[in-house]
Amino acid sequence: IADIVNRSKLPVVVGGTGLWIRALLRGLVDLPPVDPEIRARLEAAAEDRGAPALHARLAEVDPVSATAVHPNDALRIVRALEVYEQTGTALGTLRKAHALGRPRYRAVFLVLDMDRDRHGATIEARAKQMLESGWVDEVRALRARWGDDIRPFGSVGYREVLEHLRDGVPLDETRRRIVKSTRVYARRQRTWFKGEPGVSWRVDEAELRTRSGLARVAKELGR
Repeated sequence: IADIVNRSKLPVVVGGTGLWIRALLRGLVDLPPVDPEIRARLEAAAEDRGAPALHARLAEVDPVSATAVHPNDALRIVRALEVYEQTGTALGTLRKAHALGRPRYRAVFLVLDMDRDRHGATIEARAKQMLESGWVDEVRALRARWGDDIRPFGSVGYREVLEHLRDGVPLDETRRRIVKSTRVYARRQRTWFKGEPGVSWRVDEAELRTRSGLARVAKELGR
């Protein structure tokens, strides 16, 4: 970014998760290091009782983090509970306070969105296309090389395809679950950006295809 600015150009950062953007603009939250004892106890509880049980506990002590974390995402649930036990303060509260701090850059923060119905149709078409293009074979190869417990298998889509291969979930049901999980993820993204400091306005994806939409973006960037 510094190099681009020194050349009198405008840096444009595109894509990534909301957390990545927050880290870029405001830095990362100063959190305590992992406590091996607490971590081992929470991981054992997740293994014994299941991640959703720990997610229910997280919802009681840290509803902000619980809203942003999938009930099956044991890794993030354990970390949030670990931080709470270490500090006595919810991770969601710490992150919110950090996000309200002084930004490191002067930035225009645009969130690209689209009509909900059109977005839903796009999600369904994407899931169908990925399954038809070898997604199951990809996950099968990953299982053969790395086993079932690698972190990427906790992500949306890969988790459901793994259940298809491991548990025999029918492929049509797998696609339905992928679509549902992706819709939930998209809803969480919208919720995140609605509460994220610095978001100046939202722009519809279709609007960028028009001259008036491009003119609006250019005007905002010109400020």
